[in-house]
Amino acid sequence: VVYNGRVVAAGFYQGQAEGLYLGEEFHHNRIQIVCSQINAVAPELGNRWNRTRMEQTIFRLAGQGDLELETLITRIMPFSEASDAYAMLDRQTETNLQVVLSFEE
Repeated sequence: VVYNGRVVAAGFYQGQAEGLYLGEEFHHNRIQIVCSQINAVAPELGNRWNRTRMEQTIFRLAGQGDLELETLITRIMPFSEASDAYAMLDRQTETNLQVVLSFEE
């Protein structure tokens, strides 16, 4: 992270914050840590945004080709292998961002 940079925690983490050190480097480099919004609009944006506007904006940007959402899919697996897909996501988080289950069998 660069000086005065921002780290966004994009997920929900279980358990303790093991390995998170908020000591000297954190303070001297003025790092900001924020959480991403999961299924909600940030309270400070609530006077300008709501869930409907957020969804419409995402669909419009995706439809215009301004968002490359397909690049976020790391694997497509048949629904019959759903248990394998979940196990893989649990064990191999570094290589799998999003797995899509296909119902075309």
